[in-house]
Amino acid sequence: MRNTIIIGLLLCASAASAETLSCEFTTECFETESCQHTDYAFDVTYQPKQLGPKGMVARADFVDQSKTIGAMFAQRGTTRVVLVGDVFDGVETKSVIGPDGRARHIVFDGESLTIIVYHGTCGALK
Repeated sequence: MRNTIIIGLLLCASAASAETLSCEFTTECFETESCQHTDYAFDVTYQPKQLGPKGMVARADFVDQSKTIGAMFAQRGTTRVVLVGDVFDGVETKSVIGPDGRARHIVFDGESLTIIVYHGTCGALK
């Protein structure tokens, strides 16, 4: 019983320490076409870890309007990166976020061989 309580407390503490990074994008650039206005957004929820000498990597959940999928969240210095790969639909994404919150979200579609780049902002480093 005592072990069950300790494990439960540890799980609650872990869940409580999750952080969410919210990103909003206002510009979408499709291949070589002119860029257009967009209202694309997503959240990334991750368990922060102590930064080591090379940075920090954590498993994350990437949530946008269409799906929730597993991701990797990384931080090195003041730059953050979110990597998402969905082998079932052939789409991979990479988001790079600067310390001031400026962000680029790049979508690679392996089936149609197209690239879309989103420009916007994510939460700045605290």
